Amino acid sequence: MQKSNFKQLTAATLLLLTSFAQMQAEAPSGYYDRAEGLNKGALLEALESIVGEHTNVGYDGVWEVFKESDVREDGTIWDMYSTSRYTPGKDQNHGQASSVGDNYNREHSMPKSWFNDAQPMYSDAFHLYPTDSKVNGQRGNYPFGECANGTKLPSANGVDALGRLGRSTFSEYSGTVFEPDDQYKGDFARTYFYMAAAYNSLIDDWHSDQLAGNSYPAFSDWSVEMLMKWHRQDPVSKKETDRNEVIYRWQHNRNPFIDHPELAEYIWGDKKDEGWVPGGSGDVTPDHAITFSPATIPTFSATPGTPSADTKVTVSTKNIDETVVVTVTGNFELSLNRSNWNNEISVASTGGTFYLRMKASEFEDTYSGTLQATAGEYSSAKVGINGTVASLGTFFEDFEWEEFGNSGYNTTDSYVGNACKWNYGGIYLGNSDSDNPRDAYCIRLRDGKNISNGYIEMAEDKLNGAGTLSFYGGTYGNDSEGSVAVSYSTNGGSSWTKAETIELTSKSGLREYSIKLNIPGNIRFRFERASGNRINIDDISITNYITSSVASATAGTESWNAYSATQGQLTLTVAGEPCAITIYAIDGRQVHSSQVTTTTTLQLPRGIYIATSGNTSKKVIVK
Repeated sequence: MQKSNFKQLTAATLLLLTSFAQMQAEAPSGYYDRAEGLNKGALLEALESIVGEHTNVGYDGVWEVFKESDVREDGTIWDMYSTSRYTPGKDQNHGQASSVGDNYNREHSMPKSWFNDAQPMYSDAFHLYPTDSKVNGQRGNYPFGECANGTKLPSANGVDALGRLGRSTFSEYSGTVFEPDDQYKGDFARTYFYMAAAYNSLIDDWHSDQLAGNSYPAFSDWSVEMLMKWHRQDPVSKKETDRNEVIYRWQHNRNPFIDHPELAEYIWGDKKDEGWVPGGSGDVTPDHAITFSPATIPTFSATPGTPSADTKVTVSTKNIDETVVVTVTGNFELSLNRSNWNNEISVASTGGTFYLRMKASEFEDTYSGTLQATAGEYSSAKVGINGTVASLGTFFEDFEWEEFGNSGYNTTDSYVGNACKWNYGGIYLGNSDSDNPRDAYCIRLRDGKNISNGYIEMAEDKLNGAGTLSFYGGTYGNDSEGSVAVSYSTNGGSSWTKAETIELTSKSGLREYSIKLNIPGNIRFRFERASGNRINIDDISITNYITSSVASATAGTESWNAYSATQGQLTLTVAGEPCAITIYAIDGRQVHSSQVTTTTTLQLPRGIYIATSGNTSKKVIVK
């Protein structure tokens, strides 16, 4: 928090301010010892092991925490969304707020919908703040951001609103955002850093444009840049250090980025290639070190009977003069040349490169193991590895309904698609540039005169349950906002349970969204327009239920491609490291599998095919 001038601070200046923060708040001696010498994702993992476990005070208990953690010297609530002076307890959440200054409630600064209202995040006082109810409602679950032309709620009751809502003007993101007041931007940045640390093993499953869908860097590129900017410009204040101490008494954990603001530089900033020591000065790399890069291994995914695609891993050392032995446990294996695979390999004392993958397994299941390197008396930290073996889902609806006759948004009817029979209302089979179909057609949902929300739902059960549901979605044309509610039924459509409401992007082209469910038995899904004018849905795929844990996530960065540019041919290309690619027919039959180094061209009959590599899949139509 900053009281006045909102100035740019360099990383070096920020480090100098650390001593001030430490004078205001002191963690117990040795509290952060296990994080020293680490950086990037490994540092986040270590911080989770330190601050992740805490006492959950409960959602009602947060009201009591606020009475100590968020009060000004005059005893009133310290509201970061307005200039109000609320009385603790008396003015809390006593009904619908009609204007700014009516009452205050509990703001999830990281919106609870991002993590599906799950505990303990739901009640974690470090990211919950007492804020003006009306401004809280304006913020909704939009990401934090910067919006130069945003809208601020009108003043009322002698109280001014703080913060504004509007289209992002921060580079690389154009969605709707809520911009906090300048004096509190650093507070919220450090709150977000805390959430990435305390829940590092969970954050990859949370959903927001502000998040990257992984454990490191955890935040999308534009968000990292913006949060680091706020962190540097608005240094730790006494308000934050006092709050840190109060919550520590209640939850028995701390916000590391208030105790040690320089930590952010070693994770996302200018010092992320160095190891951290408190204070951030001197030679911060341990005298003897063995480390892995990447520090966090991506989740592996494979189909029964085939190994996963491999991941390249580098071992780095400092002051090590013995051979480094790398071992892996669980259903995983190592190789120096991609030909010979074992549970143990050796590299030079100066380090080296090897490959890691999940072994072939005939059984659908989830697997875990650890990776560690040892040289004499020195060892690296253990790195956790996870993977999933699951059959490719045989359910795939592409909405290429050439015989479908559009009859207006007010029609309710049914249609036999390519995967199952569907019931629908308030839909249109779209094929315009504004619809952005993946191939020729996609579904457009909106409201009709007699139908409040356009919907499409399965009229037949999918057998073998559901592991992960994936689909492509987006807003129509220039429509700026929209969301879709996804529900499922396990009783033949008699009742529906909401799985998730997903905010759709307004950027050009449809974007892929995935929901991890892992529900056994017969199942159906329903897609319903939840907000916005018109939204588009295309290419719905569902993997089968896995007998343990959860289905694997969709991969992010792709280094391979699959396409059909010539009749009767499917071409596979790889940029960079070779990777294993498997091709399935639409009925789930495997038709090809190979290690592709540059380009491979296959002769295939006309039809729809799914190409998979690791966690990534692509639909290809061969004509």
